Amino acid sequence: EELAAPSTSTDKTDGMDVDGESKKLLGLGQKHLVMGNIPAAVNAFQEAASLLGKKYGETANECAEAFFYYGKSLLELARMENGVLGNALEGVQVEEEGEKAEDDS
Repeated sequence: EELAAPSTSTDKTDGMDVDGESKKLLGLGQKHLVMGNIPAAVNAFQEAASLLGKKYGETANECAEAFFYYGKSLLELARMENGVLGNALEGVQVEEEGEKAEDDS
């Protein structure tokens, strides 16, 4: 009986640590997002979503905020990278379309 009680309280403590850690990561990610440090925001939101997903399951309501901000930060990262690489990618897309036309013939 003595061993059962500490293991139960340990499980509750672990659950609270996951929730607390995910809240910290969400706050940190939001700070990075506002400051324009998009890659750091992506990492923070990814870790928060991963922690919550492992505890509650990936489709649980508790994960919604983490996945929302993770997606938002990924969108900002894609916009940022597209702005930097936009001209270089235009040539690649034209070549891919040409290759597809050759494959069809």
